[in-house]
Amino acid sequence: MMCGIMNALCCFPLRASDGDYESTTILKAGDAAADFTVPVLDGGNVSLSELKGKVVLLSFWATWCRPCLKELSPEGMPLLLEQFADEPDFVFLPIADDTSEELDRFFSSPKGSTDYAYLKDRTGVDPDRNVFGLYARQGIPRSFVIGKDGKIVAGFLGVEEDTFERMGSSIREALGQ
Repeated sequence: MMCGIMNALCCFPLRASDGDYESTTILKAGDAAADFTVPVLDGGNVSLSELKGKVVLLSFWATWCRPCLKELSPEGMPLLLEQFADEPDFVFLPIADDTSEELDRFFSSPKGSTDYAYLKDRTGVDPDRNVFGLYARQGIPRSFVIGKDGKIVAGFLGVEEDTFERMGSSIREALGQ
């Protein structure tokens, strides 16, 4: 586990306890998701309020966080996203705790340009953790499923064997499937 002394976000091990989630999470299921605007690595900005009416999978990660990279690896998140590729009311919004320069270096690396290339054009940049701080105190990888009504349907901390199954169920529920 790499707890960033410099980053103070702290990666959770692949398996986080319920107590870790409860004690580090600010917004929980049933709460209105906090609105934000964040620059996107490939240009422009995205605001959560612009996505109202869609189901959003908001995923906080960092290039230095091994559990995050495990979650976002080809065997993880892309397989979940494939299930909703044809769903116009679903949006995946990853937000990184890295500077644009750090992300550019990562996406230029052999692994970043292959295994994680799908993230490049959609990653929000939040190096000061302003957006993250609206949702949690610490701990990544962390994801939230936000319903069409702008309320949080479910939250996830760490990566467990059934994480993607639970995320998929929450997304399908929010989509009314």
